[in-house]
Amino acid sequence: MYRFRSIKYCTTTALLSVLLAIFGFGSYWIMGKWIAISFNGGVIQLFDGLLIALTAFIRGPMLLFSGIIAGFLTDLMISSSFSLTMIPATIVIRCLMFFIIRLIMTKKWYSCFWTFFLALIPIITIYPLYILVLYDSALAIIEILVDTIQCGLAYIIAVALYWQLIRIESHNVVLWNDQEFDYLKKNKKAKPVLT
Repeated sequence: MYRFRSIKYCTTTALLSVLLAIFGFGSYWIMGKWIAISFNGGVIQLFDGLLIALTAFIRGPMLLFSGIIAGFLTDLMISSSFSLTMIPATIVIRCLMFFIIRLIMTKKWYSCFWTFFLALIPIITIYPLYILVLYDSALAIIEILVDTIQCGLAYIIAVALYWQLIRIESHNVVLWNDQEFDYLKKNKKAKPVLT
């Protein structure tokens, strides 16, 4: 959490939150309006693929907060009573996705295949259970179908984007350096030298 003492880190977190929310709302708008995928209450948001790839690529707590804020903003932008009641589930799911990726992801690039799959499981399970408790089983079945489509597309986006980010980084191009914020750590053993 020491990184949030940096204005650059806070600004980057806010920027990623807004970009993820715009991507989520844009994908909802394109899927719902242009392609005419219309479900009673179901919403397809594709920012999960972008969020998962960036969470695996960027170290630190930035994407935990960006994912929560982006999910909250996307649900607010959709502004239906159904999406507003989903905000608590969205917050829990984004936290679970972040911690699943952080705990399972290894340095090997091919670990993204099973890690991203496991990170998408909370979407398929928690949203339908939440809807089953709040509404009825018909909406829960629709939500299972919508979330399955959303997770499939998000998985493809996440793997493709993560592979591209790793490929760019393998050419010695630094996209994000988390060590530049190490100076903000408190070092309790070091004392100032008085001369």
